This record gives sequence, C-alpha cells and structure tokens, in this order.
Amino acid sequence: MSQNIFSLEGVISWLEMQPGETEYDYLDYGDCLLAQYCRVRGSAYKTVSIGSGPTKNPKVLLERVAAREPWTYSAALTRARELVG
Repeated sequence: MSQNIFSLEGVISWLEMQPGETEYDYLDYGDCLLAQYCRVRGSAYKTVSIGSGPTKNPKVLLERVAAREPWTYSAALTRARELVG
C-alpha cells in the first residue's frame, strides 16, 4: 500500500532530502513548500484553511508546517517532527 501523500511522515521524508537552509516562498502558491512536495509526488496542490484550533486533519497539519516562519526547509522539518511527537 502506498503512503498517504498528505501524511506528516511523507513530508518529513521529503524535507530530509531538501537543502536545509534553502528558503521557500509560502505565499507563492505555485511553488510553495507544499506545491513543490505535491508536484514531486505527482499530485496537484490545493490550498486549505489552516485555522488555529486543534486538528488531526493531515492537510491542515501540513499547511501549519509550511505556513510558520522561518520559511526554510530545515525549519519546516523541525515543525513537522514536533507534530509527530
């Protein structure tokens, strides 16, 4: 069975292969962190509302990983790992 594209584990695996201090532009919806990740995984990226309350929705969690600054791959990786626990 293939891994869910919108899993924290999947994005962590991808982030581990990215140059850590490279910046991404979260506001560039065509080339933001999640658009790049989805493109590599062969999927189209669509934005979602990230909200501020507790959630287990994987798409919302990934948006929260990408949206917070600083917008570097290493910072996003740290945030993703924190959500996994």
